[in-house]
Amino acid sequence: MKGITQGQGAFAERASGVDGRTRLLGLLGLLDRRVRFHDLSRFPAPLRRVRSPVIQFYSAVDNIGNYTPVLGIQQMLGFQPDTWNVHRVPVDFEFINRRYRAAIIGGAGLLHRVFEPFWRDLRQHCQLPMIVWGVGGCFPRDQKNPCVDRAVVRDVFDRCELVDVRDELTANHFGRQDVHVGICPTVVWADKYAETPAPGRGAVLFAAHDAVPAAESEAIWRAIQRAGWAPLRTDNVQRRRWGLMDILDHRYRPARLVVCSRLHGAIIAFGLGIPYVGLPWDAKLRAFQERYGNGVLAESVEELPGLVRDMPSPSDAHRNAQRDAAAAFGLRALEWVQAHTG
Repeated sequence: MKGITQGQGAFAERASGVDGRTRLLGLLGLLDRRVRFHDLSRFPAPLRRVRSPVIQFYSAVDNIGNYTPVLGIQQMLGFQPDTWNVHRVPVDFEFINRRYRAAIIGGAGLLHRVFEPFWRDLRQHCQLPMIVWGVGGCFPRDQKNPCVDRAVVRDVFDRCELVDVRDELTANHFGRQDVHVGICPTVVWADKYAETPAPGRGAVLFAAHDAVPAAESEAIWRAIQRAGWAPLRTDNVQRRRWGLMDILDHRYRPARLVVCSRLHGAIIAFGLGIPYVGLPWDAKLRAFQERYGNGVLAESVEELPGLVRDMPSPSDAHRNAQRDAAAAFGLRALEWVQAHTG
């Protein structure tokens, strides 16, 4: 797919003809199986190469739920915007305002409070036309005030020509019922893999959240085993020798059911047409299941064995309808990009 640079590490895009140490690091980067984008935040200004009139702000943390929405957005746009990792603040808006024509913010959980410095920086310094696409808040049960300050987000939303959030929970939290609510762009990207399921699909996959207490995760694992399955497991984190596509091909696509405490466990399962059982440690997982369905929630670990044995059957028609609705917003976003860059 255009835009994916799996197999290219952090130094793969540096100019050739430099010192031997840099060339060695570049060769080592070729062994990196993680999905990577053209992220200008990794380079000092003299080494930045502008390849697109659009800059996209995203989180580069290796949780694949930060990457699959970007892949979906790239697919709907038909090109790969340059990117900037929102953990790298302050953002060089002097460079960005001068070299780009439009900005996309998203997708994934960019409204978590850890990103508040980025949103404040964006509100104060970004001079570009902007849209927000496929973002959501995070609402873990053990945290108070888990999102970016409401006033800051509302100020940015007011400046955006299009705003798309992934659930009503996010829209309501920020008091913005006027925004577009639609399923994560991941579902558009995953659709091609739903059409070609892995042969011999028969495992149960446990997509575990690293913030869930270890004892609770182990109890979930044992409950799946009590239901008669030898489960697979993923933490949804890509690594140098185990990239996003490895997780997809060797964990999700062989699964007949996904048990998840991670939101993107449910989102990826939905996109692939696989039923899921969600344990809503974070309210965003409950919000996803209540709006989009094609899976069920377990309110306790004790409920899991029965739900795993009696797997729900997802509706392909419903999945396709949600995919098409996400693609329709993608068309609006593409027209917006063309209007500002054509």
